[in-house]
Amino acid sequence: MPGRIKSLHVELGPDFTTDIVEVETSDHCRLNILLSYNWFFDVKKGDEESYKKVFVIKDFIGNLCILCASLIRATVASISFEQFHESSAKIIRTCIFGVDANGKIAESYKIKTNNMTITNIDIKDITPIDKQTRDALQQTVSLSIEYTNKMQEDKAIREFETEKVKAEGELVRTKLKFDTSSKKEEINLQKFKAESASVLEEGKANANARANAQYKLVMAESKRDLAKVNAESNDTIEKAEYNRENDINTIKLDHLKTMSELRVKKQADLTEIETNKFEKIMETLGQETLLALAQSGMESQVKMLEGLGLKGYLLTDGKTPINLFDAADGMMKNKK
Repeated sequence: MPGRIKSLHVELGPDFTTDIVEVETSDHCRLNILLSYNWFFDVKKGDEESYKKVFVIKDFIGNLCILCASLIRATVASISFEQFHESSAKIIRTCIFGVDANGKIAESYKIKTNNMTITNIDIKDITPIDKQTRDALQQTVSLSIEYTNKMQEDKAIREFETEKVKAEGELVRTKLKFDTSSKKEEINLQKFKAESASVLEEGKANANARANAQYKLVMAESKRDLAKVNAESNDTIEKAEYNRENDINTIKLDHLKTMSELRVKKQADLTEIETNKFEKIMETLGQETLLALAQSGMESQVKMLEGLGLKGYLLTDGKTPINLFDAADGMMKNKK
């Protein structure tokens, strides 16, 4: 067999077989017993001899039914109908499975010829063949049921009467106990009333004195707590006002700092824009144009610069000296 085997045995065959067995008790009561057998073929993995045993008996179902029926008939023939009726299941299982050394019924029975193993026997029905016997059995069953019901009813009545007597006795004892306790409690109540009247008068005077002293103490503590609360409140208000002024000043300083930074950044951005603008214009004009512009007359230079939208710029060829004071003065005059 391929693969690894976890179990040494394998179960083959259907689940059960049903048979009707006719038996006769020692007192000549003939019965039909409807039985159901659970069984399987018990063979070992890889054991060809155990495989071959399965096919030794061709009619293995018939062999099973004949074998079990003969065992059951032999056993039932030795006992009376009453004995069989009281323990039919135990008797049939014992005669098929047998018992071990401890007297316990075995769990299975193996037919060694073909390894057919019976695991369970279920009694479906037991029917007397003789009509008179059936009627007698039915009457016996009815009488047995009636007797059982009567016994249970009598037992219930006796238990009820016993419980009733116990309950009545317990009720009387409980009543006497409560009456005694009630008298004791009444005496204690009168004694307590007398003591309470005396204590009440004394308690009123003590209570008034303690109440006045407590009132004065509470008023003094209240005034002290009120002054403490007022002081804490004023301190809290002053701290809050100080913190508010401090926060406002901080916000103002942060605002001025931010505005200054924005102005500086704005001026730097404008300067960068003008520089970039000038560089792009110079790149656009080219070196030759700038050279021609520098060699032309002052009027041509002014018109050229105005045409380019440039103001406040000074062009030179790099050789001619420049009087910066005159140049600045001229630029100021042009602006005017």
